[in-house]
Amino acid sequence: MNEANYMVIMKFTKTLLKDGVITDEDYRKIEKRFIEKYNPTFVTLYSDLTISL
Repeated sequence: MNEANYMVIMKFTKTLLKDGVITDEDYRKIEKRFIEKYNPTFVTLYSDLTISL
């Protein structure tokens, strides 16, 4: 369920970014906060992969 909650929130947040309601910096802060809150496994694994490349 955490994965689904995270995905819904970030989809909405990405729309806000695209529409110019929030900045790139705001998006990164929101993303970090919700990764910490929901601890989405898939996103965490993906983040670890991209960092190690």
